[in-house]
Amino acid sequence: MIFNGKFHSKIYKLKFLSKSLVVTSPYLSAYSRSQYIAKELKNG
Repeated sequence: MIFNGKFHSKIYKLKFLSKSLVVTSPYLSAYSRSQYIAKELKNG
């Protein structure tokens, strides 16, 4: 039962994350892009 509850909350969290991801995806992609550029600048 405990495992089932954990599994359920995991699915709920995933659903919530995917919903919030749809909302924040433009911001998130811009952020990851800037992170990537910063990494490339450090390495280059």
